[in-house]
Amino acid sequence: GTYLIVITKKKKVGEIFSHAIWKATDFDILSYKKTMLHLTDIQLQDNKVFLSMLSHVLSVDGFYFSTTYDLTHTLQRLANTSPEFQEMSLLER
Repeated sequence: GTYLIVITKKKKVGEIFSHAIWKATDFDILSYKKTMLHLTDIQLQDNKVFLSMLSHVLSVDGFYFSTTYDLTHTLQRLANTSPEFQEMSLLER
């Protein structure tokens, strides 16, 4: 199934160039479907295994984010990008 993962708790771990860097510490996994009645028994079992694996991955330490700084690129790469790239939103990048 399709799920939305929501960060419900975070902890500030530092700053890069005065941009806050956060560590995600707790999550909610929300289903887009209101009910699972449309699933077969095999699909229900697969969904249960999927949710278990997803919960395990989210429990691993090390999910970091920033709402104002691009953590997906190194400082070296960001220093060598065009001003247009720097002005783009994180979503557009």
